[in-house]
Amino acid sequence: MMAPERYPLFITGSNQLEAVVQNELKEVLQIMSLSSIAVLYRWKLHAGKEEAFKEAWTSVSEQLIQRGSLGSRLHRAADGLWYSYAAWPSIAHRDEAFNREPLDARALKVMSESIAQSYPEVVMEPVADLLL
Repeated sequence: MMAPERYPLFITGSNQLEAVVQNELKEVLQIMSLSSIAVLYRWKLHAGKEEAFKEAWTSVSEQLIQRGSLGSRLHRAADGLWYSYAAWPSIAHRDEAFNREPLDARALKVMSESIAQSYPEVVMEPVADLLL
């Protein structure tokens, strides 16, 4: 339980705290949108392996969030490909996350076995950001 003397505005539900939190959140979002990069991944999956891939991708992506990723999304497109993009504070942060101790070997194996064809990743720098 939080100590009232340490978080007095939070506990009282003060509008002042709400304003402070909103301002800090705006600053964080501006920093993320202006200094982050995104990496786009594309795959064609083997038929019947989609659910296993999705579960393995989720496991690996959750590990990467713990290593500094700003999050990721996985999409299935009308063209039959699966797309994922992950946001990172920088290329250096991304490289460090992948160069640390190995990620979940089982999940990586499932992903690899699910992929019929993999396409080169695309590193993207945001130039405008209206994503909520």
